[in-house]
Order: sequence, then C-alpha cells, then structure tokens
Amino acid sequence: MAGQPVSEEQAYFDRIGPQGSGPFKLDNGQLYGVFDIPALVNGGMNVAQRENRDLTDATKPLAYGDAVYGAVDRVLVYFDGSDVTNGTFTQDALASIGTTGHAAHLSNLSLSGSGVAHFLRLERGQNMARFIGKTVSMGIILEHNIGSAKTVTLKIYETDTLNTFSSGNITLISSSGGESVSDSTETWVKFEGVDLSSADPGKGLVLEAEVDTGGISDKNIRITEWKLEEGPQCTPFVHEDEAVTRDRCTRYSLMLRAEAWSATSICLGMVTGSNSRALFNHPEMVQFVHSIEYSNVGHFGLSDKGAGKTVTGLSLSNAGPSPVCTRFDVTASGATFDAGDATHFDFLDTSGWLLLDAEYYT
Repeated sequence: MAGQPVSEEQAYFDRIGPQGSGPFKLDNGQLYGVFDIPALVNGGMNVAQRENRDLTDATKPLAYGDAVYGAVDRVLVYFDGSDVTNGTFTQDALASIGTTGHAAHLSNLSLSGSGVAHFLRLERGQNMARFIGKTVSMGIILEHNIGSAKTVTLKIYETDTLNTFSSGNITLISSSGGESVSDSTETWVKFEGVDLSSADPGKGLVLEAEVDTGGISDKNIRITEWKLEEGPQCTPFVHEDEAVTRDRCTRYSLMLRAEAWSATSICLGMVTGSNSRALFNHPEMVQFVHSIEYSNVGHFGLSDKGAGKTVTGLSLSNAGPSPVCTRFDVTASGATFDAGDATHFDFLDTSGWLLLDAEYYT
C-alpha cells in the first residue's frame, strides 16, 4: 500500500536488491534468498569441465545406478525406456533459456519404449545441513521440443547413510506431483514449501527433475537455473561470479588440459622403479579423488633430462583420501630413467586431458 511504513530490513533490501545482490522476500519477518551463497554449485550450468557424453556408449544410462555426468559439472542423467539409440549430454554455451547464458542439454535424444529422462544432483550432507528442520523450495528452468506438452516432476530424496547415494540408500521425501510444460516454451518449474522437518538433509540429498518424454526421436531438452533455497516460495535465480562457481566446482572434479597452463608440463613425478609417481596439489580442498579419467595416452609424454618415454597408462595411487593432493602412477616405455629422478608429465597437444574425479555416483 502506497505510503505504508516498512521495516528497516525491508527498506534496506528494497534499496539494494536490484543492484545484483540477489532476490529476496520478507515473509512474517523472515528474510529468504538474501545474499545466500547458492546451495547448489553450478545451478546456472556455467561450468562444463567434462567432455560431451555420448549416451549410446556401451554402458547406457538406463537405470538410476548407471546415471552419468555430461559436459556440465554437478548434473547427472539417466533414462527409463528400452534403449537409448541416439543422444549427447552437452552444454549450450549460448543458451536461449534462463539468464545465465548456459544450459545442460540433452541433444538429439532418441528413446525407445516408455521414455523418461531423469536429471539428478547428488548433494553432500555438509552442504545441505543448512536446511535441517527448514521448509525449502526448488525451481528449475526447462525447455523441450518434443512436440506435445510433457509432464515435469521435481523430487527430493534423503540419504539413509551419510553421502551414500546408491538406489537402496535413498528415501523419497516429497514429489511435486508434476507440471505440464508445453513444446518449445521456456518454463520455470517450481516445487514450493517442502517441509524437511522430518528428514535429515545433513546426511545428503538427491534432487531430481523428471521429464516424462515417452518414446522420442532426435529431440532436445534443456535445463538451467536449478535452485534449492530456504523458504515457502521460489525466488529468482541468484547469479554468482563464474570464477567463483568454477572454484567451487573444482572441489568435485578438476579437468587438466594443456591450454589451461603456461607450459605443457603440468606436474612433476619421482621415478619409482620403471614408473613415475606424480603428485598434484589441488587448488581447492576436496572430499577425496576416487578415480581419474583421461584421453588417449598418445596425448601424454614423460620426460627426464631431455629423454622421453611413451606413456602407456595412468592409475590412481592415493594411499588414502586426501583433501589437498592426489598421487597417480604413470607407466611408460622407452628410455631408462634413474630411480629418484624428478620427471615431467607432459601434455603433448591440446587434445589431451586428465580429470581428477571427486564426484559422488549413484
């Protein structure tokens, strides 16, 4: 009402809110969505460290336990249906939906049978503890070109054991009941006022956006601005500096490429017998690196005192979980190195990549 006095808090946020501090809402004296560090890392789909994922690989993601990451950090996907005959899980870097300019994209997706696409986020308990005893709301922006309207359902699960996301260890807290999303229509799908007072988010949460696609051929689904927040209603997406988002993403996975460094030799190792052991210090503290993925070994080399070896394989050699560094062994053939020598692990060209993976899996 015009001329009606407002609280000092409301007046303050009325004044600074439009200047990029983030959306807000005052509900019965409680402020929501103000200055929060976004609970969901990379909810705007800005960071995409991984390679695009061919969904027709030998292990097709046709069950919860087979869910896979695509190019975009922190988002997995799996499907219901009899087969995935085409499709790539990639990133739109000039996305036409949302306001971040980025989206996770199921591109040219073909599903046979009664298809359903399940987007997932596996959220660690230490990051979700802020929601213990709270009411939360979850929103996501979604667009598809399947033709007819499709039902999108948002779900929140809790884990029964700390940070254990296997199918037998999650319990559904609540489901949105479904919202119809028309063809080629950017839609803000909301799941509001979810009571977590009987759950324990401190053990971890699984967040799901389920799209009832049906059998489809060469169709596209895009998502962005996935947000979980305290409060009875969804508020607009809070933008975070992309450099901050990228730093937060490296706690979960870190992609090393030649073009990201001033030189092609990115780490040093000590020769141990016929192999070299590389030690890489993480720029951010991580839970632990449990696996490494890498490109064809032909993109790597090993060198010492001007001599070179041909890399034949890499394997993780952590003696135990470490939040600050990762060790991996490099096996190679060719020149003989002296035990105890420092060696260079080299990226020979910009097609080589090495992913240190600390993500959780289903």
